[in-house]
Amino acid sequence: METRRGAAIPHWESGLDHDMVEPTTSVLWSNSALFTKAGVRAVLSRRRFQDISEPLPRGNIYSLERHHNGPHVWVGGHLSALNSAVWDPVFFMHHAYIDAVWARFRQLQIQSGINPETNYPSTSQRGHRPNDVISFGTLFERVTNIQAMANRFANLVTYEAFPVCENNCNNSPDLYCDQNRRVCISRARANSPATASGFVAMGAARGVSLDMQSQALDRAMARGPLPVGEKFSDSPFHDIRNRPDNLGTARVATQIRRAHSRVRRHSRRRRMQRRRVRRSATLNATLQHNHLQSVSALERSFTNTFIIDGVVDINRWVYIPVHVIYSRSQNVQGIDPTLFGTVDQIEDTCQTAHSGASKVFVTSNGLNYYGMYTEYAIIDNRQPVYTTTMTVGVKNPEYGTGETLFTAYDSCGRPCRPLCLTFVNGQRNNKGCSGAFRVSTSSPQMYSITYSDALNSTLMTYSQIDTHADFSAPALTFLCDNSNTWPWDY
Repeated sequence: METRRGAAIPHWESGLDHDMVEPTTSVLWSNSALFTKAGVRAVLSRRRFQDISEPLPRGNIYSLERHHNGPHVWVGGHLSALNSAVWDPVFFMHHAYIDAVWARFRQLQIQSGINPETNYPSTSQRGHRPNDVISFGTLFERVTNIQAMANRFANLVTYEAFPVCENNCNNSPDLYCDQNRRVCISRARANSPATASGFVAMGAARGVSLDMQSQALDRAMARGPLPVGEKFSDSPFHDIRNRPDNLGTARVATQIRRAHSRVRRHSRRRRMQRRRVRRSATLNATLQHNHLQSVSALERSFTNTFIIDGVVDINRWVYIPVHVIYSRSQNVQGIDPTLFGTVDQIEDTCQTAHSGASKVFVTSNGLNYYGMYTEYAIIDNRQPVYTTTMTVGVKNPEYGTGETLFTAYDSCGRPCRPLCLTFVNGQRNNKGCSGAFRVSTSSPQMYSITYSDALNSTLMTYSQIDTHADFSAPALTFLCDNSNTWPWDY
């Protein structure tokens, strides 16, 4: 994911929280533990992959998988269950830290004369055998378990040293060295109340009283067990400061099961597509070095939460039409795309589906409000230039003037340049801009109350003959071209 998106994921070293006097902030407690420093030391004391990978006897303190389970169960909620963990953003930060521990383990293997590329245990367990295939969907190439041990994958990401007192906790303003225990510890949040004994009241780190927390727990219990299905197993270690899990889990909810069914159907469809692709040896060799956006990715929808300032309310959103111009096609000569069906993409480092269809995503992020909205347009990559118009949600200015930053990128994560609509002597002109807008109730109104109204206003724009009166044209255009300039230079 980091390589595909070109952005690093900060890792959550939960052991830094474990060594606090009071690490808990949630109303959902468990008997599990965070990833402790003792757990890290246990894992890094081994040198063979089979010593830290499952299956291992119950209670084994060297299992990286079981230490990994601890924060899943400790946080609770969606993160505690196999079916829903990935829905919590903390999932990615937690797993980035597991990767950092794994990277350190590989370094110690090399120092001990062990080749981590070949040190894979012999097992007959289906899915874990050396030559069983790992499928990352559209995010990464198709590899086997033993191939995934290669240095070329391990070297995709580098990690800074773990924070210790000897390196001044990496000079982080959020950590300090406990001189008595000689360990780095997370600082407590500001305004965290403490009891007379010096312990921070559980769940009160955000200034929430114990009474309010108890009410929140009562409401959660009234709703019953979380419908997320099977939970992660506990860590080998337990934290006596934590209360037992009073909520529990229930049978996985229908919508969660359906989401997984769609993923499985997409995976089966991709396998069928790959079987057809293998008939061409040349194309198969190309796919080993390039990412391919499958047709299933085009069919995959995007669901917005409609959360704004902590409230789920569709009435707090309005819609703005956005114009998209795409000129990243390989068909730079302007050949009739119907002559050969599709334009050859063999030399393109970012391949799309062979139909020529691809996506451009446009996102609005609130600058003075908490809210994000994403929508995409499907473009025809066979054409030298392709234009389309889409609609994106922003804060309804009737609830206060909203300041919004718009950004756009294509299916391969390449950013597009924002162009803002201006009028000079009655003539429309688009020029480079930051993509930041202030949306207010002032005239002329550049937004629509509903999604359909925003689309209809766009259709009316294209039907107008008098371009001097074209005030309803989209105020924002994104240009996705092959320019190597910084998109926000204007």
